[in-house]
Amino acid sequence: VLLGRADIALAAGLEEGARQARLEQAMQALGRASVLDPASPETGWWFYRAVALSGRMSEDGAAAILSAWRGAPDVDLYALHAGLALAWLGRTDEAIAALRTVADNPRDPALAPMAQGWIGRLNAGVDKAALVAGMGAAPPADAGQTQWTLAGADIFAAVKAAADAQDANDALSTADPQSDQDSQLPDN
Repeated sequence: VLLGRADIALAAGLEEGARQARLEQAMQALGRASVLDPASPETGWWFYRAVALSGRMSEDGAAAILSAWRGAPDVDLYALHAGLALAWLGRTDEAIAALRTVADNPRDPALAPMAQGWIGRLNAGVDKAALVAGMGAAPPADAGQTQWTLAGADIFAAVKAAADAQDANDALSTADPQSDQDSQLPDN
């Protein structure tokens, strides 16, 4: 995954021909990474980004973001781009439903207006070229900074409760039973 991400970053400053070649290298590296961990949302996201940045969206690119979104449904950035991919695939109702999860979600105020805008464009009718351009656009700098907050808070609370219980259990099991007996004996 890191090699693919590096290729994507390096492609940004190159002329078109070299840029496309570097993005192709990124897709190959990320394709190899997806063989090792086909369910990885991160790998799916970065493969999709490489395809989107190339300006040549494909069924594989769309499948990658849909897989990333299924693997990490809390990530609004994935949901937004899954909506664009669904629209590109011609599945407009599903696209609007995916975008609605972002538009109606207060956790990421940077992405909600983008999702609202795409819903309006889909309702008005948008062509595939505009969708591909939207897929390749850079996300807002602060997008995704609040990801995983709802599920993450629940998970953190459960982990903390389990750790506290384990600490209490450890304290009880390591307590010296002799010292407890000594404290219960009357003084003579």
